[in-house]
Amino acid sequence: MYDLVLPIGERCHTKEALKSVLSDFPLYIFDYLEGVSLSIIKNTLSNNFNTFLLKENIDFINNGDGKHYYTVDRTTDIRISHIFKCNLDEKASLESFYPLIPRLINKTKTMIEQSSRILMIHCNDEFTYNLEEIKSFSKDIRTLYPKKKIDFLFCLYNNINDVLCYYKKNGITIYIIPIHKQKQQAPSNLEIWSNMEALTKCLKEYFCVSNNDIITYATIKRRYYFFKLLSKITFGKLRKHYKKKRKELKSKLKQVRKFLKGK
Repeated sequence: MYDLVLPIGERCHTKEALKSVLSDFPLYIFDYLEGVSLSIIKNTLSNNFNTFLLKENIDFINNGDGKHYYTVDRTTDIRISHIFKCNLDEKASLESFYPLIPRLINKTKTMIEQSSRILMIHCNDEFTYNLEEIKSFSKDIRTLYPKKKIDFLFCLYNNINDVLCYYKKNGITIYIIPIHKQKQQAPSNLEIWSNMEALTKCLKEYFCVSNNDIITYATIKRRYYFFKLLSKITFGKLRKHYKKKRKELKSKLKQVRKFLKGK
């Protein structure tokens, strides 16, 4: 289906979820990073990775997970979590492991150049985008590579109750994923803060590994108008029941619309 499946941020958990649907998944530069916004992706691809993650711009923050230093590119605020090992002091770790970054960049560039059908996946927990911004970004990236067929999959986190397929049109698919209820209590637990179960569910449906029957935004709208009609033509307990259903669906619609407007 695709020559290249390329995670493009916002952090590294996408590659973990992809293991459930792709048996052989190579690692690219964005799989080691966090805090990668769509604007950073656009600028990076536009200038062909020039000046991206230069050695002189990297600062060490702390010991991270105890195995790798937690570092940051001071020019972009991109954080790097899984490259610079803590078994060396900061200076030695930078000298020893920085060469991995240009190798990963070259690998990513080469795969983009050699691929004609590409899927870019952006799973976002940090930034806020509205639908028009997502469409604009997708158009800009396609303009950069006019001879390539590029699809986009966005998985965006929000305080909703269920996984929702909000948008699926013109090679752009948007899922909205619930923020895990225990995220605040376990911010460093990958399974929890990334709601890996929900994210994996979206990827499995997208790649047709399984049919999870994820509800769509259009389905919610149809149900809302259906219950709205029933609440007007019925009486007594049935009317109360349908009014309640109508209000629940209206609340969900408002929540999703507000989220995709970037509010």
